[in-house]
Amino acid sequence: MKSRFFVPLCFLVILSLAVFPVSPAIAQDGSPPVVPAAPGAATTIYLPVVSKGGSDTGGQSADLSISKSASSASVSPGQTLIYTIQVSNNGPANATNIVANEVLSSKVTFEDANTSLGSYNSSSNQWTIPNLGSGSTAQLSLTVKVNPGQTGTIPNQVSVAGGQSDPTLGNNSASVNTSIVPPSNTVVSDDFNYYPNLKANLWAFVDPLGGSSVRTDGSHARIKVPGGASHSGANAPRISHTIQNTNFEMDVKFDSKPSGQFAIQGLMLEQDSNNFLRFEYFSDGVNPLYVYLSRVQNGTNTELLKTQVTGTITDWPMYLRVTRSGTNFTFWYSGNGTTWTQHLATTSSFNISKVSIHTGNSGGATAPAYESAIDYVFNTAAPINPEDPIHPSFLFSDDFSSGTLDTSKWTLVNPLGVEVLDFTPTQAKLSVPAGLEHDIWTGSQIFAPRLMQQTNNRNFEVEIKFDSMPQGTYTAQGFLVQQDDNDLLQYYLYSFETQLRIFASLVVNGVEQNSPYLIDTTVPTSCISGTPMYLRITRDGDWWVLTYGNGSTWCLAANFHSPLVSNQLGIVVGNEDHGDNGQVPAFTALIDYFQNTGMPLGPQD
Repeated sequence: MKSRFFVPLCFLVILSLAVFPVSPAIAQDGSPPVVPAAPGAATTIYLPVVSKGGSDTGGQSADLSISKSASSASVSPGQTLIYTIQVSNNGPANATNIVANEVLSSKVTFEDANTSLGSYNSSSNQWTIPNLGSGSTAQLSLTVKVNPGQTGTIPNQVSVAGGQSDPTLGNNSASVNTSIVPPSNTVVSDDFNYYPNLKANLWAFVDPLGGSSVRTDGSHARIKVPGGASHSGANAPRISHTIQNTNFEMDVKFDSKPSGQFAIQGLMLEQDSNNFLRFEYFSDGVNPLYVYLSRVQNGTNTELLKTQVTGTITDWPMYLRVTRSGTNFTFWYSGNGTTWTQHLATTSSFNISKVSIHTGNSGGATAPAYESAIDYVFNTAAPINPEDPIHPSFLFSDDFSSGTLDTSKWTLVNPLGVEVLDFTPTQAKLSVPAGLEHDIWTGSQIFAPRLMQQTNNRNFEVEIKFDSMPQGTYTAQGFLVQQDDNDLLQYYLYSFETQLRIFASLVVNGVEQNSPYLIDTTVPTSCISGTPMYLRITRDGDWWVLTYGNGSTWCLAANFHSPLVSNQLGIVVGNEDHGDNGQVPAFTALIDYFQNTGMPLGPQD
């Protein structure tokens, strides 16, 4: 499969365009300008640290070193802590029969271990690595939970040794200390604007049945539950926040809607696993949405409320609120965060020690898989304002006026090795030669040259100004957003003979979505009639808005919903053979600037 800027015109479906004088605004309540169909879920890829290998050098020595870090400097009882341990072989020989001895404190309980190389024995707390090449590094991620009632400091030590002579023993051990702090007096607000993990000093992930997962995408916490088994009540996976038994009012905003029979999202007020209050939305597959409230006391569930809210809430976002005053708990729900429906006030003598946000399902073997998106948890007395702020430090603006590539910002990816990067006094010039195709996406690989920046998957608005016009059949210039090579957004202007066209495609698990493109149509002259030309991407959570224009008039290319994880973002240039007749045109993109509008250029050049 070749990249999409070679599709014959007779097969193109023309999408409608909206012209407006400024870029589209995202509504403050999180709703998009329009609501298109959701294109499907992306997959998060975790890449291990890979050993480089190397040749055995006989009796030579191997200098092993070890380092360790903790996910947080402080943690409360009941919360999780993640230790990251790295073993490096500084050479000169390969290292074999490596053993790293981990000393876990009695104040914590082992939960999970993941290694890039070798295996971890949770009984002996030993990490064994059969072979580590010179210049290579292996990594262990170790998850523990702080035991109830602990105080003071959690010490942790680790040491490493191998089967070869080690010339430097001073780097063979490492330690880290973590402070134990009391739980917060009340609910602490969180907009999950932290990436790529939950705040370990605030949240603990609880997965009673195993197989569920939690991740953050820069603006949401996402809890995913597998299908085929019931995960509800005490068995629901959840993120828990330890508090003291005090009064509070808290709001939870979900940017997801349960569907199927049965999917669940909500909150729990916990004394322990046998005593809690459960307040949630669920779907039954017939009537789309219900609100449900129950009290679990000494393991016995008592239903307090079950009411259909389909006519009140038709889609996400959806909100839950709980107000506690002594032994009185009042429960509310809302479809907009402004108008609230009070459903029930109940009295209970529970000693609340945790507030939890949960995701679940029901129905046994027919229970559906489901992933909830939690936009925020707010203590209404101390909300986060602004919520999910744009962080201008993670994507860097550049006007390319230095005459060289700023490698602190950019990485030149040059798949075929024959592309040329050059500079004028005010532009970057990224070229592809004639006679060789540089596909932007082939179905499994990207052959186009590109300038890329690493991102931390937060909200952003970025813009490119091009001083070049694609010409011939086919040349292209535009954006590339990558989770990986098979999960990406490609958005570019391209030439088809004498026409200038706009194209965008979302690729999920190697398959193009939206039948199959977001847009592929001729650019109207009211939007772009020549150079310069501009492309812009605005991201707000899972909503993406693509616009293009001449700098004063902006046209809407597409807006859509996708949990695509933005790991890299940058500028891409490509060319393609017309009709497979061996005619591949050369092309040079002239890039005047790349701008993060949260950190604008000024003055440019």
